[in-house]
Amino acid sequence: MKTVKKIAGFFYRVTKKAAKIQSWYLHHFACYLNGRRVWKRIKKKQKQTNVEAGLISANKAYWKPLCSMVPQVFIKEFTALTGIKSELFVPENIYFTTIEPLLNNASISSAYEDKAIIDWMHSGNYFPKIFIRNIHGTYYSEKGEVIQPVLDFGNGTIEKVVVKPSVGSQGGKNIYLFEKNGSQWICEEGHVLSIEFMESRFGMNFIVQEYIHQHPFFSQFNPSSVNTLRVMTYRSVKDEQIHVIQVVLRVGKDGSVVDNQSSGGYVCGIGADGCIRNYAINKKGDVVNKLAKGCVNLLDRMPVHMLDDVKQVAEHIAQRHVHSRLLGFDFCVDKDEQIKLIEVNNMDLAIDFIQQVNGPLFGEFTQEIRDYCLQHKHRLKHRII
Repeated sequence: MKTVKKIAGFFYRVTKKAAKIQSWYLHHFACYLNGRRVWKRIKKKQKQTNVEAGLISANKAYWKPLCSMVPQVFIKEFTALTGIKSELFVPENIYFTTIEPLLNNASISSAYEDKAIIDWMHSGNYFPKIFIRNIHGTYYSEKGEVIQPVLDFGNGTIEKVVVKPSVGSQGGKNIYLFEKNGSQWICEEGHVLSIEFMESRFGMNFIVQEYIHQHPFFSQFNPSSVNTLRVMTYRSVKDEQIHVIQVVLRVGKDGSVVDNQSSGGYVCGIGADGCIRNYAINKKGDVVNKLAKGCVNLLDRMPVHMLDDVKQVAEHIAQRHVHSRLLGFDFCVDKDEQIKLIEVNNMDLAIDFIQQVNGPLFGEFTQEIRDYCLQHKHRLKHRII
């Protein structure tokens, strides 16, 4: 009987490891397919898409020590869009399967991403007020007390609220904007806000949050969505200092409540001089020089309002996230010039749109990150390639 159990246990472990190895390959393949799809769209729409063979070879040689799979589609896509010739562009498959897993502790990432506790984890008035928070099926007050939820927001002074999942949401999915209509709260889709609606829609782990009335500088790009600054920070493996390595502006499509690129929005790059770059791109690869139905001309290279202040807040908050060296913050600035943090992202960070508009993801820190990952890649499990 013991022999049978040992044999069964052996086959279980082999099958489990084989499944994880297969998952590893599928992740690489999925990144490649996505990159190829975007590249095909860009080739149809861009006038100049030729990339030097030497640059492609240099990119492959630079990243190959980390992974033998270095697809050409990424260096072609990013070079064609930005005009920047650099072997330092990061292939997405290597980022997701090697770099992020080595720099961030994925086993506890979900807890740190939970929007329902974001204001509990950090000090400062940087967060939209949360009226209702459901955490694993239990409702809590702002002070952490277990409560029975009621739909009474701001003593009748609030006209709009946002309802959304607090964990596991990506791409602006399942986010609802409810407006006060008499004694009810109604969203554009016609749903009436109630505890029953939220529990049937989300099950558990969701929040009701105040709606941010954004600063005019940001609303000019699209007034229907809260347009955010995605700020990417990196805690150096050399000196443990926090550095802001990328900032982009995300703008929702006309009429949309969210600004996510996957929901039809555009991404604008922001240069080292703090000014918006001269083009924006959406998920389909459409490149434009004007937004807001032509009213905002990106060729004017506008300086971003309060950008330095936003960067400082990002660096401050990043210090508390000791389990993640790479973070993606979504900030907005309200009508009273108060900086508000919408969410923190620490796993599966979308990096394609950053390199599409700003250039190589890690900039001056690319070499130290590459060297660190090369030194520690033995920590990655189920690695064959």
